[in-house]
Parts: sequence; C-alpha cells; structure tokens
Amino acid sequence: MNNEETTTTNENQLVQQIPIEGTPFTAVKLEDYWFLTMGKYRLTEKLKSLEECKEEAKDASWYRIMQIINIMIKENKEQEEQLKQMLN
Repeated sequence: MNNEETTTTNENQLVQQIPIEGTPFTAVKLEDYWFLTMGKYRLTEKLKSLEECKEEAKDASWYRIMQIINIMIKENKEQEEQLKQMLN
C-alpha cells in the first residue's frame, strides 16, 4: 500500500490525497472540504477536516461494512468483464 501523500491540480482545483495508515482508505481534500475514499469510490459526504476523515476510517458500522462489500463486488464484476473482453 502506498502511504505517500499526493497533491494534484485539475482545472484550477487543488486535490490532496492522504492515505490513512492501517486502512484501505484515503482522505481527499478538494477545495475547502474533505471526504473519505476507497480506491475510486467515495464513502462519505463532505467533511470539515482530515481528523474527521480519520475518525470516519475507524467506523466499523454495518453501513460501512456494506459499502466496502459493494465496492468489492463492483470491482470483481469489472475485473470479470475486462477478462472476458481480453479472451474474446
């Protein structure tokens, strides 16, 4: 897992990504708000700080568990589709 902070600029928007240690999550800052992601999937609404993202990363509620399961299912389906396309 890459634990390096990255900052990119995209069409006048500054985007900062900070992996949250010990988790599969990344805190993303876009303009003046933060949100928690897992891969390309956004898990939270707008948050006020990096600390709030870190607290959200500790959330082990059934809602968060179901979010992660859904992401894993989507990723698996995408990989299966890519494999099918490669084999045809």
